[in-house]
Amino acid sequence: MSRHLVVVLTAISLVLVSVGSRAQSGDVILEKKTFELPSYTTVAGEIIKSVKIGWEAAGTLNADKSNAILVTHYFSGTSHAFGKYAPDDKIAGYWDAIIGPGKAIDTNKYYVLSSDTLVNLNAKQSHVVTTGPASINPDTGKPYAMSFPVVSIKDFVRVQKALIDSLGIKKLKSVGYKPTNGRKATQTASIESFPWSPPRALNRSSSPGWMFGHSLSGSTQNGTMATIMAKSHRSMASRLRSRS
Repeated sequence: MSRHLVVVLTAISLVLVSVGSRAQSGDVILEKKTFELPSYTTVAGEIIKSVKIGWEAAGTLNADKSNAILVTHYFSGTSHAFGKYAPDDKIAGYWDAIIGPGKAIDTNKYYVLSSDTLVNLNAKQSHVVTTGPASINPDTGKPYAMSFPVVSIKDFVRVQKALIDSLGIKKLKSVGYKPTNGRKATQTASIESFPWSPPRALNRSSSPGWMFGHSLSGSTQNGTMATIMAKSHRSMASRLRSRS
């Protein structure tokens, strides 16, 4: 085994040990919350009664409520973006590596929230309470199934806006998203559509060749895990500082 390979493996081991130790000692324990609307009128003009949206949050809103960051999940995901529901949960939220105390999106500084989209796909999961085709139609007492109104990404964003309005948040610090959900984040970040939203959104791709919109090409993309994680952390932290 070459000396270079030994150094690379050692660096990766140290990073993994560090991340593992931090996860065991500093897990964010979350409570699934429910936001409710008596009714919601879709972009197409149809009314959905008794709308429920599951959401999660960590951190503390500052006095003027200007430190809120919204995380929008990917198409088949849920609002469980970080943390755990119980200390013995085997799997944390999908962005747990970068959201939490002292991490790139630092919950000691920011109030980080994530909500399910309307008609979330994961209706059978115990922590998903969001209204969708599997929900009971209050008018019939039976599941909506195929009778559930057709909704759009703009409907997803409008319901999220209602949640954020209910918290008294006038403007988000930022919006974090994965590219598979970029259209929703783009609409959320549109000042023309919603004056409460931020000027830009933060992107973290599921592809290892991209970190928050910065391409890791050539030799960098083939670098060590430590290098990639360090670049990812610095990039996110730098973008957040630039908006302070």
